[in-house]
Amino acid sequence: MLRPALIGLVLLGIGAALDAAADDQLVWHTLADGDELHLIMGVPDSDNQIIDISCRGGSDAITIRSLIGSTGLKAGDAAQLTLANSRAKAVFPGHAVPNDETTGIDIEASGTLADFQAIIKTGRPFLLEVKGAQFGLSPDQIEKPLAMLATACTR
Repeated sequence: MLRPALIGLVLLGIGAALDAAADDQLVWHTLADGDELHLIMGVPDSDNQIIDISCRGGSDAITIRSLIGSTGLKAGDAAQLTLANSRAKAVFPGHAVPNDETTGIDIEASGTLADFQAIIKTGRPFLLEVKGAQFGLSPDQIEKPLAMLATACTR
């Protein structure tokens, strides 16, 4: 039979593990970098990122970087990044870029904020797809960080 003190320690350990797991969750957040604002799906304050969308003030133009890797591409190859769900689809032209942290190849593409927002406005989960890789994303909790990006882009 476990003593009450031991049960308390076990429960405390489980609670700490759950808090740590919650801290490692992928979430939509923003990051300012000089004159650019980035909208990122990833773990805040870490290198664990899935997608990075940035813009410079005064423009609807965005740069989207997929950080899920790809296959069959070399740095500099033409590539595309697709965001799609059952109600909308946006294809962004780009190129393959090296990822120094993973030694893999990611995709960097260009498009407009309006094209990205069209996917989000559906309110449905969507798929990030590049050659040889895909990742499902949810628009949950994107409203505030996306509004911040939109404001930064149009200044």
